[in-house]
Amino acid sequence: MHVRELPWIEPVTAMRRLAHQPHLTFLDGGAKHELLGRYSYLACDPFSSYEGKTIVLYRPV
Repeated sequence: MHVRELPWIEPVTAMRRLAHQPHLTFLDGGAKHELLGRYSYLACDPFSSYEGKTIVLYRPV
């Protein structure tokens, strides 16, 4: 695994620049709360992936 810290740019801008990468995943920490919205994560081009069944834990009535 390779992790690299980059100079800060807007997370949405970073996501748009990586849009051509396979399996782009963006976890947006954009909440306006100091502790809950502190970090955003981008990942792409995994060396491996897993696809499982969908499990419904809650079904609205």
